[in-house]
Amino acid sequence: MASQHKITHYTDPDCPWCHRVDVALKVLGVPHEKVTVDLDKPREPWYYEINPKGTVPSLKYSNDSTVSEPQIIPDSGAITQFLADLFPPRLLPPSDESPSAALVRARMTLLLDAWSKVPSKFFAILLAPTPAEQDEHVKDLIAMLEKDIEPMLGGMAPFFGGSKELTYVEVMCASILARMIFYAEDGTCVPSTLKSGLDSLPKFSKWATAVATDEIVASFFNAGRYKTRMAAFRENLLAKGKP
Repeated sequence: MASQHKITHYTDPDCPWCHRVDVALKVLGVPHEKVTVDLDKPREPWYYEINPKGTVPSLKYSNDSTVSEPQIIPDSGAITQFLADLFPPRLLPPSDESPSAALVRARMTLLLDAWSKVPSKFFAILLAPTPAEQDEHVKDLIAMLEKDIEPMLGGMAPFFGGSKELTYVEVMCASILARMIFYAEDGTCVPSTLKSGLDSLPKFSKWATAVATDEIVASFFNAGRYKTRMAAFRENLLAKGKP
């Protein structure tokens, strides 16, 4: 069945949103073509024909039967949802399977809705122009994790719902968790309060570490290269008077 699907992933290897799609494709075992789009360079004209916004990731999909005309999906969240629904039930149980399956999906939605605030708060730490401002952003992130995420992580063993394998929740969160744990442990670009703050959240820190160190998640994250590129991106923003 899988051979009928024709999938192309347009990606930058260090983009966290592309990392999300990489993990989803690997977990699902989906054969696909990968095309690199370098975010450090202006987009080439051909890519604007794929995605007029020029952003990555984008997924091109067709098959041999019902979708003969290639379709483009341009957002990592939408791509991951599409893949999970296209190849059930590894990441998501079909919602009409049973009331229990519908409840699992509802609980996942609640956690991911709360999680949606995390990436911007984390990147605010990395991009803040001064250590003092970084420290304020760390406090903001830790307070949010303590209030909104930590109480929802009961039953992680080590993953959502007691799963021993990555679930849809982990796939959606993995790329940010990997970066968060790396920067907290590395300690050279962020305040030490990030690590101490995460350590103060036992359920979150245990779950985050399990996700970040998962073999599939780690295989798509070159921490040293990401750190170098992020530092250059930050310096460029500061030179322009941002953020």
